[in-house]
Amino acid sequence: MGSLLEFAGTCVNLTTGELDRYGAYSFCRGGSADGTAREARFNQPWGPAYDFKDDIIFVADSGNNEIRGIRSDGSVFTLAGRCVRITNNPNCIGMLADGKGAAARFFYPTGITYDNTDDALYVVDRFNHAIRKVKLDGQVSTVAGNGKAGYTNGVGSAARFCFPRSIAYVPYLDALLVTETHNLAIRKATTDGTVTTWHGDKLPSPNPIPAETCSF
Repeated sequence: MGSLLEFAGTCVNLTTGELDRYGAYSFCRGGSADGTAREARFNQPWGPAYDFKDDIIFVADSGNNEIRGIRSDGSVFTLAGRCVRITNNPNCIGMLADGKGAAARFFYPTGITYDNTDDALYVVDRFNHAIRKVKLDGQVSTVAGNGKAGYTNGVGSAARFCFPRSIAYVPYLDALLVTETHNLAIRKATTDGTVTTWHGDKLPSPNPIPAETCSF
């Protein structure tokens, strides 16, 4: 396995555009590239989650709207999602779409966790206000939420989140726990998409928080 500092990815200097061995002292330019060790490029990666069966580390590559995998030899691959750009905009455009591999779309995924009982990754799709499931063959589906912000318990697309940030699969609950900074709550989601409030502020009654209250 590579050294901790150079296991995968590298810093491309924002000013010079050149590879910078000492990225910790530079402003780095994000990118998306698969490859071995320092050939690989990321853009604001979050995570990681470890698939111990296949010895792969997965990260949510937030700025690229992609889910990336890192093998034990340091080689990087893109499991799902794709950076989509439009003319005169250097940033990746976020969208919400289920599908396989590059056909799937995310919008700034952050938290990621691995469920070994289902051999699947679960991802917090932060700006889509959704929880996504990514199978290890790259097939992506939406477990809960549908791109609309709010605070509603329910099943599948009826549930609402407000910029969820992190996620963990908890075996003894056989469920996912999701942190929500804006809703001041920890939400519980079963893998079939049933969402409840586990701890924190209780749902307002009788109506959910209006979507417009969800802001950066």
